[in-house]
Amino acid sequence: MSRSVRFVSVVPWLLTSACATSAGDPPAPSPRTAAPAATAPSSSVTEVPKEVIAKARAGLVRQVGAAAADSARIVTAEEVTWPNGAIGCPQPGRMYTQALVPGYRVVFDAGGQTYAYHASRTGEFKYCQQPGAAVAPGGQQVR
Repeated sequence: MSRSVRFVSVVPWLLTSACATSAGDPPAPSPRTAAPAATAPSSSVTEVPKEVIAKARAGLVRQVGAAAADSARIVTAEEVTWPNGAIGCPQPGRMYTQALVPGYRVVFDAGGQTYAYHASRTGEFKYCQQPGAAVAPGGQQVR
């Protein structure tokens, strides 16, 4: 048997064996149909790196002063996925990348006022006067 004939006879076997599954096995998710990696918010401070919380607290000191920042409490510190490059702080007239951005949200209460700080995992960091929503698994927006 020539080499090309053997190759042709093996190809159908490879295709059918690679695609065969038993009737009870669920199909494996393909990378294109899998949901994007998104992190649901939680109230855990441990998911947010200490450096991010420290940077947020430093931002709070700039906003309200050291005395008020020292007495402030963390309301939320969570890992989130932002729906775009605005990381939950869109500014009018600016354009942003339209891709999911993994990051963090840290919210403080200082004297009855809340202060939200948003960050991306790559280091972008913002104080958000009017914070936007993040994305939860399944594409739902969460505040």
